[in-house]
Amino acid sequence: MTEPKNKLQQLRKAIDDIDDRLHDLLMARADLAGQVRAAKLDASADEGGDMGSAYRPAREADMLRRLKSRHRGALPFESVARIWREIIASLTQLQAPYGLYICGGADLMAFHDIGRFYYGASARIEVMADADAVVAAAAGDPLGLGLVPFPGPGVEPWWLRVMPRLDRGLAIIAGLPFFRSLPANRHNPSILVLSHAPFEPSGDDTSLLVAECAAGLDEAEFMALLDAEAGGSALLDRRPGEGAEPTTELRLVRLSGYIPDSQDMLDRLNSRAPGQIKALTLLGGYANPIREE
Repeated sequence: MTEPKNKLQQLRKAIDDIDDRLHDLLMARADLAGQVRAAKLDASADEGGDMGSAYRPAREADMLRRLKSRHRGALPFESVARIWREIIASLTQLQAPYGLYICGGADLMAFHDIGRFYYGASARIEVMADADAVVAAAAGDPLGLGLVPFPGPGVEPWWLRVMPRLDRGLAIIAGLPFFRSLPANRHNPSILVLSHAPFEPSGDDTSLLVAECAAGLDEAEFMALLDAEAGGSALLDRRPGEGAEPTTELRLVRLSGYIPDSQDMLDRLNSRAPGQIKALTLLGGYANPIREE
């Protein structure tokens, strides 16, 4: 019995040694996060502004995809991703503390649990009455994140409230959940994230835009115009324009890829369908998720 017992003690000692090394690396990573914060503060001081949000979902998406590509062994990647999300969230809070604004109502627990899962145990969560209230709260908090339901029929059209706030820096920058098990035909995330951080490319992205169209523009013709610009286009929601008898319609669309600016696309659309699309507004977008089929 002595030899098996010694073997067990050796294995436990090896696990303890790994835990110590992991802890050392976590402390070193926290030190580096402090250096990043100091560098950002210096850069923002040189530019005469504030440091702003430290949340960069595109970088995090790239990091998790890289880890997924090298992952092996019995430990599920979802467990690894959860550990990394807590590390990232905690160190981001050290750089620039932020809170979450989430929707109340029937989906409150889903919003709370997903928010806690992705943004860590230390993130402050404030429950708002509805999605419009989340938009208003996020717009008034330079560091805060607003979690709103993915748009569609039957969903409050909160995206209409985002449009007038775009010139003040508010944008859609992430979709949640980022890693999940989904059927191949399920394309949309459950939640979108609003922030004053920029929508940045991760290498595999979806962009969201609002087209102000002539009310009579045929939907099939409209979607064909968009498909010529970017594959994977989909109409998510549509609302009448202003006035008692509006002559225009606002159409929220999803397009594959990272679109940094909508003006060039608008010019091309107007060259093919003159007068049919009056304006094209980029709301932001999100990194496409890691899927576990």
